[in-house]
Amino acid sequence: MGSCVGSCRWYTEMQAQISGLQAELENRIEHLDDILHKQQQMLVRMLLKKREDQENEFRAYLLGITFIVVTDCNALKATSEKKQILPRIAS
Repeated sequence: MGSCVGSCRWYTEMQAQISGLQAELENRIEHLDDILHKQQQMLVRMLLKKREDQENEFRAYLLGITFIVVTDCNALKATSEKKQILPRIAS
């Protein structure tokens, strides 16, 4: 019975330590999620800005030049073929 008291106390101490570690890990994971979410937002903004810059740079080469576009994009095909275009198709 004496050994049970010692081992039971050890068991409850271990459970408390595990619970504390679990809470600490969950807190750190939430903090990392916040950091990663902010980094992901910054990356998306950067990629969109870079894409926009590339489109504007490429646009300068196309101004005043006749060119052919080969695509499978239905919206682009519709805009080039029709005078009146439904907004849901053009977007």
